[in-house]
Amino acid sequence: MSYMNVVGQKLNEDLKTMPFPDKMTAQQLWFIVKFAKAARRFCRSNVAFNNLSNQVFGDIAEFRQVTKTKADGSTYPGLRIVMKNGTTYDSEEGDSDE
Repeated sequence: MSYMNVVGQKLNEDLKTMPFPDKMTAQQLWFIVKFAKAARRFCRSNVAFNNLSNQVFGDIAEFRQVTKTKADGSTYPGLRIVMKNGTTYDSEEGDSDE
């Protein structure tokens, strides 16, 4: 199985845990696709991705790069999303697209 298929399956599993799939409109899905295409084209680093995300979603969220620590003590770059409504999401080990 190709790496792309593995990533696709993981993203599909994540999508099923989200509260919005049954209520997502075609317009919302199209926006996600447009954002993903722009990120793929212009973001060559985590900092560039965070800058683009903050420019697009700055009214509702802030994207921050954080340092995460694995169980073995090694570190890796992680992502923290802080919503303006006060909720926070931290990336977990294995969330990377690399």
